[in-house]
Amino acid sequence: VYPADEELERADVVIVPTPIELGIRVRILTALAHSCCIVAHRANALGIPELVSGENCILGSTGAELADACIKLANDRTLSDMLRSNARATYLRYFSMENAGRALTKVIEEAAGEVPAR
Repeated sequence: VYPADEELERADVVIVPTPIELGIRVRILTALAHSCCIVAHRANALGIPELVSGENCILGSTGAELADACIKLANDRTLSDMLRSNARATYLRYFSMENAGRALTKVIEEAAGEVPAR
């Protein structure tokens, strides 16, 4: 779906069941930015260690665990609201242009010799 913004705004949950241990998943970062409830395979936390099950998402290792997480979110509005709030906070803290951009700029400046390395 492109652009995904409207779908993410309406989604009850974003499910990322991909078990492949492969870097960062942009769809998860986008879901964090949109304050979505995320249910993802545990393998995705290897590329995004900021994902903490029960704090800003729910992680599972099997199809049954992922399905149970979806059912739990459908029945627990307090949990759903908390995960949404924490998802957005995680995005702002680690991935926003302001914070991630600042860290990237620092690395580039240090590599270019413009700022003393620490």
